[in-house]
Amino acid sequence: MRLTVFMKRVRKRHVFFALLLISMVLLLYPQLFDGEVFQGNNSPPILVPFPVHSVPIYVLEIEKPLPALPEDSVDDEELAAKDNAVPELDSDLIPVSWTLRLVAFSQIENAIILRDQLRRAGYRAYQRIVVLSNDESEVHVYVGPELVRNKADSLLTEINKKYQLKGVVVRFRP
Repeated sequence: MRLTVFMKRVRKRHVFFALLLISMVLLLYPQLFDGEVFQGNNSPPILVPFPVHSVPIYVLEIEKPLPALPEDSVDDEELAAKDNAVPELDSDLIPVSWTLRLVAFSQIENAIILRDQLRRAGYRAYQRIVVLSNDESEVHVYVGPELVRNKADSLLTEINKKYQLKGVVVRFRP
């Protein structure tokens, strides 16, 4: 008899907690899934992220080949003849700087190999793509720039000896 009374109490408790759980779910369900709880007046707005480009625009600009550079003008030769340790200004009041044009390759891979080799040796090396015609281009490897012509000349003799190249000193044009 005691067992049946105990079982009735347990059953009453189970029914009570089941009804309590069901009523809680029925009361909270509309608030949870209606969105009012999560997007009330006190909550911050949800920000939409900006679209991200897969390749930055400035990287695409770097890969474009540069047009052929103009030949050195007469005033460049006059400046090159001077052996000053002070940087000169050209007619537009821009500092005259010099760079070493070492070699021209038809394949960019060869130019990158030489450029990396020069950089590992401590030189400021770079390459430029020069368009010769509609379907032809060359990749020139440069070292520099230097603000004083005699420093560029001494750097050229050093690199020509070390790498067996026949480079020339030209006016640096950015």
